[in-house]
Order: sequence, then structure tokens, then C-alpha cells
Amino acid sequence: MNQSRRKKKLVDPLFQQQPNESDRTFLFRVNKICENVRREAAFADKYGVEIKRDAAGEVKVVKREKDELELLIKKVKKEKAKKKTKKKNVESDSPKLTKSQKWEKKKKEKKLQKRLKSADEFEPVKDTVKFGEIAHAPPTLTLPKKVGKVTPRPGGKKLLLSAIVLKSAEESKRQPVKEKEKLQKVTKKTIDKKGKRKDLPNAVRRQLDTQQKEVIGAYKRLKAKKRSDS
Repeated sequence: MNQSRRKKKLVDPLFQQQPNESDRTFLFRVNKICENVRREAAFADKYGVEIKRDAAGEVKVVKREKDELELLIKKVKKEKAKKKTKKKNVESDSPKLTKSQKWEKKKKEKKLQKRLKSADEFEPVKDTVKFGEIAHAPPTLTLPKKVGKVTPRPGGKKLLLSAIVLKSAEESKRQPVKEKEKLQKVTKKTIDKKGKRKDLPNAVRRQLDTQQKEVIGAYKRLKAKKRSDS
């Protein structure tokens, strides 16, 4: 009796109205067949089996073959779920930080990054000493030449008299140069004038006369300066 109950006979679904069958009865039969098929499919998916029927209509339950793709998907899902639970546990274990504590943490991380960066920059400059190499003296470093004025050291200040003498000597050297420049400027002005003096207008002639006097005066002063220096 039990075996007959286990081997429940199910007729193949027929969606065709039988003769002398009312519409209500036909719809009820179709709904019942669909419900049975849905339950069988849910049962097969839940327990990983396949429900087969023979020609007599007897139902047999066969274990479904494992699909590699489904197994891989299940494995990936399990790993993701484990990671999520692990992350939640870590977050729950670690105490929540305030805004000031978070700011301090970021500051420390930045300092650590700067130190690591400076260490990386210094690393290529490091000297590599070969095995058995002997150094008889420390390395000598040549300083670059300083550009500009050198600040005097304490204890080596110049006397006031020597500073005045040097200043006057520099000024005396500069004066002849200034006289020469002045002479060149005046001569440049006179070169631009062409033609005979008598043909020029009175204003231009007066200008030329003053320029000539300036040139002669500058030349005389330069001569006198050279004589006094010698």
C-alpha cells in the first residue's frame, strides 16, 4: 500500500476538453495540472533532483547531475557572503572615531607618506661599497662658487680709513669713463648735421657752437684729469 502511494501515477497533461466535459470542469482540471507541474519543478530545484515518468505514468525521482557553472556561481556567492560578514565584524569590533580623531589619523598618514617619499628620493644617492673595498679618507666635497658679495666675517672688518680711500679711488676711476661717455654723446649729436655752416639757419648754428664748446671743454677736463692722475 505504501509503495503504491510512493509511486503515484500522474497522467500526462492534456489541455483538451473532453466530450461531455463542462467548461468549469475543464478549467479546474487545467489549473490542477499546472499546479502539479509547478510543485514538481520547485521540488526538483530544492533537492537537486529530476522527476521522470515512464510509459505507465509512474513517477521516478533521479538525482540531478551537478552542473559545473552552477557550482562555480554558488562558490563565488559563498565567498562574497563570507567577505561581507568578515568586513561587518571588523567594523563592529573597531570603535567609531570622532571627527577630530579622523583628522588626526589622516594627518599621521600624510606624515608617514612624506617620510616614505623622502626615503625613496634619498635611496638612489646612497653609496654602495663593494666587498673588500678600503677607504683611506672620508670623501671630499667641493662647494659651488658663491655668486655676489661675500659677507665679511666677524673680526675681519676693514678700517674706516681704508674704506674711504677705496671709495675715492673707485669714484676717480669712474669719472674718466663718465667724461668719455659725455664726449661720445656730444659728438654723436654733431655728426647728424651736414652741409656748410653758413647755409644753416641761425638757430642751428648757435646749437652747433654750443655743442662744439661742450666738446672742447670736456676734452680739456679729460686731459687735465689724466695729467693730475699721472
